[in-house]
Amino acid sequence: LVSLSWGLDLLIRKAIMARYRYPHLASCRLLTANVVEISFPKTAAFCYNPGQYIYIAVPSVSMFQWHPFSISSSPHQSK
Repeated sequence: LVSLSWGLDLLIRKAIMARYRYPHLASCRLLTANVVEISFPKTAAFCYNPGQYIYIAVPSVSMFQWHPFSISSSPHQSK
């Protein structure tokens, strides 16, 4: 039962939500040796509050590795 729940969670979060709900095109820029800027257009489904973070996966690297990134823009900005 536990492995079934884990598999269902993996399917929902990784396959369905990542593929259909969130933006796919992003631009990356290395600011310093320890800071990366990732910019992407916001969709209507992308809602957040200041101080939150998001998990980002790079499917060309691995579909199963998700990394946390801080959100540092205003919810009122378009990009």
